[in-house]
Amino acid sequence: MFRFTHRQLAPVWAILGLTLLGLLSACSHYYLGRSTPPPFSTLAILAVENDSFAPQIQAALSDQLVRTFVSDGTVKIVPVGEAEATLSVIVTNFDQSLSATRESDTALARSYDLTLVAVCTLVNNQTHTTLLDQALVSTTLNLQVESNFIDVQYQAMPALARNLAQKIRDRILNAW
Repeated sequence: MFRFTHRQLAPVWAILGLTLLGLLSACSHYYLGRSTPPPFSTLAILAVENDSFAPQIQAALSDQLVRTFVSDGTVKIVPVGEAEATLSVIVTNFDQSLSATRESDTALARSYDLTLVAVCTLVNNQTHTTLLDQALVSTTLNLQVESNFIDVQYQAMPALARNLAQKIRDRILNAW
């Protein structure tokens, strides 16, 4: 049986050590998630205003905003008087556009794209400075329509509100 001497194994151990050192040091600067926390730890979310024709979106979006920020856990949602920052959201546009027609009758829609656009403003309550001034955030959802468009649209509004709330959260928390 052949045995390696210490002198023969020294270069192997040196290469293994350097490789391990290189791997560990390369991963030391990697950061998963947000690179820096936002400059506030508490947030108040004002009731959403609806300046669009989106049916009853203000209640659904207000609820989804609170749920989205609470589930993220980066900031704590508190009343306006206790918050370090305040978020206001105004839904400014709701658009329905035809995205596909039926093969049998091109006058009938097969699917629609629903787009919701909101303007977001974030204010630091301690310094009274605007951290995010009227930032546009939008989301689009594709609806497959087989029967009644009104029913399908009504059922899609919570999903549209959830998608917009997630994009608003990402815009607010990932800006820092």
